[in-house]
Amino acid sequence: MSDLDLLIKKHRTLDFLVEKADRTQFLSDWNCTHPYYKKEFVNKNPGSDKIQKYNYIRAEDNLTQLISDFHQKSENTFYNLEEIVTGHGSTTIISALFIWLSLNKVREVYYIPPVYYTFTYFSKLYGISLRPITKSHLFEKDYSLNLPEKKAILLMTDPIWYAGISVPASVYKSLKKWQKATGSMIIIDGSFQYFKWDDSKYEYSSQLEKLQTLRLVCPTKSIATHGFRFSYLLVPPDKYDLFDYILDNISGSSTIQDILCAEKCMGILLSAKSNSKLIAYAKGHFQKLLKKNVIEKTVKPDCGYFVFGKLNGNYAGRFRVMNGQYFEQKNYPGYVRINLLSSCVQKLSRSLNTD
Repeated sequence: MSDLDLLIKKHRTLDFLVEKADRTQFLSDWNCTHPYYKKEFVNKNPGSDKIQKYNYIRAEDNLTQLISDFHQKSENTFYNLEEIVTGHGSTTIISALFIWLSLNKVREVYYIPPVYYTFTYFSKLYGISLRPITKSHLFEKDYSLNLPEKKAILLMTDPIWYAGISVPASVYKSLKKWQKATGSMIIIDGSFQYFKWDDSKYEYSSQLEKLQTLRLVCPTKSIATHGFRFSYLLVPPDKYDLFDYILDNISGSSTIQDILCAEKCMGILLSAKSNSKLIAYAKGHFQKLLKKNVIEKTVKPDCGYFVFGKLNGNYAGRFRVMNGQYFEQKNYPGYVRINLLSSCVQKLSRSLNTD
């Protein structure tokens, strides 16, 4: 069994294990608990006219304009309405990407590990080979990129979500040079972007060649509020219609509640405070876990609400966790993913307050 086959199997097994498990014991949980944004998403009455008809998130120009405004404000990069394809969560966009690859008869995609396991699942489903161009993750000192000397498609994830680390600008400088030299396309899974601990909303992936880049963004992760489905793909204008049609056939219409919540989500991110309080909240939990010696050591994070670290011996073995095997990571034995916004950490934090 290949490493990628094993990755799919481990995630599938984990789904069954945690389905009925006590979430307060799952330190690596993907769900989040925090005190923010609850009031913004209650009592959203769509009106009787809207619940009696089909509603399409991709046709909501007001929402698409908010996305365009967000990138203009954050990165000084302009995307018109036909460069933004909205959808229902990252998984739906990932499936659309593989349909697009299949329609273009692509049989090989290069990638920089790690990638989210859904990519590996769909690559197997569509018979598309994933070929790594480095053995190390981009936060490791010994990584080197063996970029193909030909036109190709490259897949990468930024940030390296399980460890909470953004891909550095130097990598993007090399990738942009490679794009120009080969005409290659780069797919960025930026699902966990816009959660940088320094409060910056600038993402280096915006520096890539726009006509040769597909960027997946999931704003619900930026506010750690997963109860509605919303994501989008930034595309070159000539690919808009095809991705729009693919998503139309995958997911059909949208719930009006998803549309209303998506607009509220972008409104939060565009506000003066944006998600800065949530970021500070996640950082606060991290600092407490270090101070109380729950975490012995970590890869130094700079974004997101996941960190990758080693628990102190008094805490090791007490929780259900995801180790490096879930993320194509073999170089940090004993390290596990820790969700700083999990109900497990909330419970642990309360117990630390009484110590």
